[in-house]
Amino acid sequence: MAEGPPSGYDRNNVGGFQIDTFIERLYSDYVTKYGSGDVFFTAIEKEPGDTGRLANLIEDLRSTGQPLPSWWGLDIEYTGPVATQNLADADATLNAYGVSGSLALGETAYESADVAAAVQSHNAASSHPVVQVEEYPNLGTPQCVDAPFTGNAYLAVLGLEPGPLLGRVAANGRATLTTSDGMPVKALKSGTYTIVVTDVSKTAGFRVSAYDTTRSTSASFRGTVTWTIDVLTNPFTFSSVAGRKIRRTEVAIL
Repeated sequence: MAEGPPSGYDRNNVGGFQIDTFIERLYSDYVTKYGSGDVFFTAIEKEPGDTGRLANLIEDLRSTGQPLPSWWGLDIEYTGPVATQNLADADATLNAYGVSGSLALGETAYESADVAAAVQSHNAASSHPVVQVEEYPNLGTPQCVDAPFTGNAYLAVLGLEPGPLLGRVAANGRATLTTSDGMPVKALKSGTYTIVVTDVSKTAGFRVSAYDTTRSTSASFRGTVTWTIDVLTNPFTFSSVAGRKIRRTEVAIL
């Protein structure tokens, strides 16, 4: 549930207690049937002079008597100093209520070294570390940067490595190339990439061509191979190959 928890202002001015009642019933019914292991609410950062949406959420969920979530979602601002304050406020709230669990940022700046540094400092000192970051483009502001986006600043502070690209030839001979989390690859930054290819077709192979380099599996090959390829400039293509029949897809190099 994104940004559902009410603020103190909501409670006092726009029927926020109806939102509280809805959250309580929703949470109680869901946990009764499915458990609390995958529950995720996000709260907007604490507003000045307000008790805070995160505090109100904790009160709502505790009132149900159900076990609390493992993650506390937080939408924070897009600059380092304000993000630092947002994280500190959330940490203080969780400590004040004696609540355990990790923080998951449901909205923050794309490609921000300053916000990543704020997360790193927070994780070094807090018992409620940030374990997930969802970047948000914040369109139309100076903090919005141009594509392509890598997320590398956040991956580094969370101790994660970018996964390989995944090439696949299906049994019907169709070739696909995705990121490690399954998103189709349409554009790449120039650089060196690891590609893990899974070929399950008896009649087609998988091929990548990067300017002056080509790698492929044979039509009869079935199995998994790993390639490391320098992708520096256009053209870059991937395709399935069956005899003389080639179904080629071009990927833009930025």
